[in-house]
Amino acid sequence: MGRSPFGSIWRPVTANRSTGEVDLAAVAKHGSTFAYRPALDGLRAIAVGSVVVYHVDDGWLPGGFLGVDIFFVLSGFLIATLLLREYDENGRIDLPGFWTRRFRRLMPALIVAILVIAIVENILLDDALLRSSRRDELMAALFYVANWFFVVTDSSYFTLYTDASPVRHTWSLAIEEQFYIGFPLLMAFGLAANRRRWLRAFFAIGTVASIATMAVLYDPASASRAYYGTDSRIFQMLIGVLLAWAMHVRADRAVFTMLGRATPALLATLGAMFVFISDQSAVYYYGGAVAVAVVTAGLIVALETESPTKQLLASKPMTAIGLISYGVYLWHWPIILWLRNNAGLESTLVVLAATIAATAAAAFISYQLVERPIRKNGALFGLELSPRRLAMLVPVVSLFTAGTVYFNLPDATPEWASNAATGPLQLADALAETDETDGRLDAEDPDEDQTETDATPTTEAPPEPIDVVAVVGDSFVVSAYPGLRTAAADRGWQLLEAAFPACPVGSEPLANADGTESPYAERCATQVIPSYQELIKADPDLIIWHDLQSTIPRFADDGTVLLTGEPAWQEDLVKEWIVQLDFFLSEGLPLVITIPPLRSIDPVGCEGALDPRRCADIQLQDDSIRAATADFRDQVEGRDGLWFIEVDSILCPDANPCPEIIDGIQIREGARDQTHFTAEGAAWFAPLWFDAAVAAVEN
Repeated sequence: MGRSPFGSIWRPVTANRSTGEVDLAAVAKHGSTFAYRPALDGLRAIAVGSVVVYHVDDGWLPGGFLGVDIFFVLSGFLIATLLLREYDENGRIDLPGFWTRRFRRLMPALIVAILVIAIVENILLDDALLRSSRRDELMAALFYVANWFFVVTDSSYFTLYTDASPVRHTWSLAIEEQFYIGFPLLMAFGLAANRRRWLRAFFAIGTVASIATMAVLYDPASASRAYYGTDSRIFQMLIGVLLAWAMHVRADRAVFTMLGRATPALLATLGAMFVFISDQSAVYYYGGAVAVAVVTAGLIVALETESPTKQLLASKPMTAIGLISYGVYLWHWPIILWLRNNAGLESTLVVLAATIAATAAAAFISYQLVERPIRKNGALFGLELSPRRLAMLVPVVSLFTAGTVYFNLPDATPEWASNAATGPLQLADALAETDETDGRLDAEDPDEDQTETDATPTTEAPPEPIDVVAVVGDSFVVSAYPGLRTAAADRGWQLLEAAFPACPVGSEPLANADGTESPYAERCATQVIPSYQELIKADPDLIIWHDLQSTIPRFADDGTVLLTGEPAWQEDLVKEWIVQLDFFLSEGLPLVITIPPLRSIDPVGCEGALDPRRCADIQLQDDSIRAATADFRDQVEGRDGLWFIEVDSILCPDANPCPEIIDGIQIREGARDQTHFTAEGAAWFAPLWFDAAVAAVEN
């Protein structure tokens, strides 16, 4: 096709490659690249800065996440431009060389970050289940599949009790790397076959298809699939690709001049999007993301024309941030989590200041020791990273990193957290024998008066001996399974297990505070009700009930979210509990309901707590669920075959703070969990829990 007329972009790189190279692409030794444009580093600075502010407090900049969209468009534009230029100069695209430059540019800094995160998380985390979850997340980040990992798996059973993943932000790096693998292949084969028009048409059709995919996959209840999917996000890179091709084929100075004059307006439009488009807004999925990409593409073109705005973006402070933007992006998110969860910082401004300082330091070190040496001469610590050496080193280094992650975050998933550990009730059998339902058990209308019974349980006849005991409830119960199984066996009882991690007692789906559905709603709907229906066939002599999971928000009948502690939340929860209670009692099954125990290891009010936010969260949950249980008890107590027990005297004998160690045993997981039992704690607590339940029935 010959040399592009776009002379302002295309010119050989000077000898000073350390300052003249474009950030997202290294220079092939045999080729050349377009001149360094500092204004694009300024645009990167805006992008990464918006993401940092958004992650510190999304209330300050609801659309700050759009900075990732800017990076996507820039990546597509720059990579396509480089590949087109390489083909025009050399008559081919050197795929091994391209992938070598990509790995040299991106992977070393990522590996360092993953190693540090694995070590720090090993130090900070006491929760064995969460450590195992971190291991899986880090492995997904290492092999650039984090976006699909977060789509198809739950990073932890207990979103209520655990931290966000410190590598959640690597979903975007995974999409970029997937693009870097597939896109050059299409370009190389398409250009070699002289099918340029077909390639352009293919990318245009792919752009439209991806835009449609985002819209079709968007679900207001859970937008993760539409947001994280490669297929639903690739259009932003392809818009950059189409822009690069348009500029390569035809340089229209009139267009550049017009857009150059509109640069302030384009930046203002982008700023308005940062303010008015939120991550939960349907507008983003139905055209907003396209608008962000188009505005970014317009800015890229506009910055080819001299203007005060271009000078501002090309200023030294802006370009300095842009040059280290990759390191800033890699480090800011885990640093935010570590500061929030472990430094006890209450002021968001203090968190922001500390984040900026720590992230700048980490990014600068990464740039000077890892990224810049590779940019300057393609070597790291004096070792030239040629394609052949990388072909040998990448597998070795990847395996070493994976081994380090596994060593620091071993697979220590407790027995009780295993999906396979369903106990004597086999879910497959339950599902096979259960008729289709609407997700709710048949029961009396909870609005009807259900308290017209004797005021006290009938205990005139001696209690029947217990041979079969069942437990229903949530992850609190499940974490006690090892102890419950042993204690039941010691008593000669058969234990029926109908408790499930992250699932409440009942069938009503729970919600996240942002209005999305709990990620466990579908699993709970297919497990909880069938297990209850199977349980009654076994005719247990006693059922022990515990429900703390219901402490999280829930959906009202009209789909609105009822937040924890609100009167409407409590009313809705109590109605749901009554429905399930009626189901069990209608079958004549004796039932002992456990009042959810206190959990906080901090004093009431959280004064002096290491993590005041987590402390306040736990105490709010405890107060809310116990108030709802008290209301529930007032409405149903006195029914035949129903008893309530407390276990505070066992787990928190002096109220808050609850002791971490009793009789020399750490009873519950520490740190931010404070809820689930350790293996030793389950063995200690289970016999006492059984004793309390039996005593209530006998007395």
